[in-house]
Order: sequence, then C-alpha cells, then structure tokens
Amino acid sequence: PVAPPPKATDKIILDRIERSPATVSTSIGSTSLRYAYLSQRGYYPDALDKPNQDCFLVCRNFMRDPARAVFAVFDGHGREGDLCAQFCRDMLVEKMGHHLKGRETEKEIRAGLTRTFLELNDLLHSCPGIDDTLSGTTAIAVVFIKNKMFVCNVGDSRAILAQRPRAPEPAPAPPDATAVTAPNGAAVTGRNGAELRVFPLSEDQTPYRRDERERVKRCGARVLSMDQMAGFEPLHEKWGDVRLGEAIDEAGDPPRVWSKYGEYPGTAFTRSLGDSIAEELGVYAVPEITVRKISPRDQYVMVASDGVYEFLTNKQCIQTLHEHSDPLAATQALARKAFDLWLSYEIRSDDITLICLFMDHVGAGKKEGEGAGEEGEEEEEDPAWSLKTVRPLRSPRG
Repeated sequence: PVAPPPKATDKIILDRIERSPATVSTSIGSTSLRYAYLSQRGYYPDALDKPNQDCFLVCRNFMRDPARAVFAVFDGHGREGDLCAQFCRDMLVEKMGHHLKGRETEKEIRAGLTRTFLELNDLLHSCPGIDDTLSGTTAIAVVFIKNKMFVCNVGDSRAILAQRPRAPEPAPAPPDATAVTAPNGAAVTGRNGAELRVFPLSEDQTPYRRDERERVKRCGARVLSMDQMAGFEPLHEKWGDVRLGEAIDEAGDPPRVWSKYGEYPGTAFTRSLGDSIAEELGVYAVPEITVRKISPRDQYVMVASDGVYEFLTNKQCIQTLHEHSDPLAATQALARKAFDLWLSYEIRSDDITLICLFMDHVGAGKKEGEGAGEEGEEEEEDPAWSLKTVRPLRSPRG
C-alpha cells in the first residue's frame, strides 16, 4: 500500500517559510512606516517538493530617491511559474527605473509604469530559459513616489488599505475596545476606539468581472467553469459581478478563459505576465493603475498573493493585522490563519505571500484631512470602499 503523505506539522510549515528577520522601520519621504514580509511555500500532499511559485520585492530608495519605494508580490502559475515570477521580480526595478526616468507628472508616471509591465512581458516571452506558453505570473506593485501611492495590478493578487475615519472622531473608548475584531465581519475598531475603513487598492482581474469577461470574449475566448467544460453544469454566465475581497468564492469553481479549439489555457484570471497562448485570447499584461495621495489617516497597507485571500475577506485580513502591534507578528499570524483555512477546506494549501506596512506617521506638520487630496482639498469618498465584507459560511472538509 502507498504510504499516506506526511501531515503538515509545525516543522513542515516552518521549513516552507521565508520571512523578514525582523520588522523594518523606515521613512519614505515624509511617511514613517514599519514593514515585514513573509512567503510560505504551498503544501501539496502529492507533490511535497513543489517549488514556491510566489515571490516578492522590497526596494527602498528606489531610483536613489528616499521618497520612492516599491513593494511588489508575484504569483506564478503553470509548469514554469516559479521561473516566470522570479524573472519579473528580478527585472522590475531596473525596467521601472528606466521608464520613470525624467517623468514627473501623474500622467507621465502612469505611462512609464504601463510601459514597464509591457516590456517585462515582452522580455519574458523572449527569455530563452523559460517556456511561458502555458506559464506566467501575476504582479501587484505599490510604488511610493513622494506623497502618492501608484498601485499597479496585473492579475488576481491584491493590495488593500485600512484607514482611520475623518475627524472629529468619537471620544476614546475603554481600553478593551481597541481589541474588538468581531468574527462576523463587523467594522474593525481602531486604536482610539474609532472604526477603521477597509478597501481595496486594486481590483482582481478575473472573468467574474463583467468588463474583463466581455473583453476576453471579444478576443475569441470562451468563458466557462471547470464543471461547464466537463458537461456537469449547463452553460450560463450567471456569475454576476462578484467583488472578490468583499465575499468568498463559495463554489470554488470560478469561470475561466478557454480557447474555442481545446481545453486550454483555463486561466482563472484575465491579465498576466507571460502566458503567450492565453495572450492571444486577451489575457494580456496591461496593468490597471490606481493613484492615491497618502493620507495621515492611512494605517495599514497590505500587498499579497491570492493564497492569502482565498478564504479571507479584505476586512478579515485587516482584523488580523490589527490584533498585533508589530508587522512581523502580524504577517506570521495572518499567514498561519490563511494556511489553516486552506487545510480546513481542502487537502492542500496554495503558496502564501504578503507584505504588511504599518503607517506610523504621514506628512509631518499637516493638519488632519490634508494629504488626502491637494492641500486643503477634501478626498472624494468611494462608496464601494466602505461596503460590508462579511464572509459567507462555507462547509469545511470533513
């Protein structure tokens, strides 16, 4: 008889983790922050030596400018996904620096960032040591440039932010109020008793999004779930516009991108670096870029692969971070929570990678409300950012 695979003991888990030796304290321009990172190789009982296809990048003093920094996560997929992710990580800073040189306006910076990812994609296609026909990587990068964050997203990794509310805030609550983290998805309570607002800095690019679904269909793709491909479920597009991050994908069988001529490539995302076959079906490397002025109310920023978010909403992630005063302890706790949830629902765990930033001080000498827009300008609210993110119930395995 075949011996069962080893259980995921604490030693097996620890052996799969690469993390910060300690929390790092730094300043980016007028922003003082602390950060930590962690990447945990996935646990696959039938492939215990499967490499970690996630990787990450932290670059302070980007372009030799103390007011610039890059925090990025890459999530590879396919047979050579680890090589694709590592290649893009290793090339990102050089190419981004080249395309941002001499660019100062927001429009110019956006154009430079877009060209960066398009060049990475071209270089990956032409790399002689990597076959990216059915392999590639997602990329999510938060780029600090002076008093702004430029968030570049290709695929389904994600960046999120937690922010303190506007002044005036309520009177200080009793000490125990600072630890309130209701498991049913209630608002997160800040350190002074006020609620934190949690919202995404990026939006996952998947066929759940109607705009992305229609775009790849115009390029000749079929969009079907695995059960639909196998004939177990009738053809339909009744997925709606699921906002991943506000709810969990209960079915676990997402719509995917397929060729009309065969059962390939089957990607559950609509943008990526690499994936030359899927690119013919509209799965391209054009990043969605959002720009945000750094605010004195910003408290947490997290950049992570989908292994973190599979069974956790954005708000639940922030709840876990908020239980810890140290970013390294927070990354370890959140990674362990994500891993335990994976093994509760499935027999495996995806790779798990996250970078957590604790924003300690933003904009010396600024009044509350400044920094959110131009000086003295009120920041516009996006109603979607404050939606409830209650995680649906899902029956665990066994």
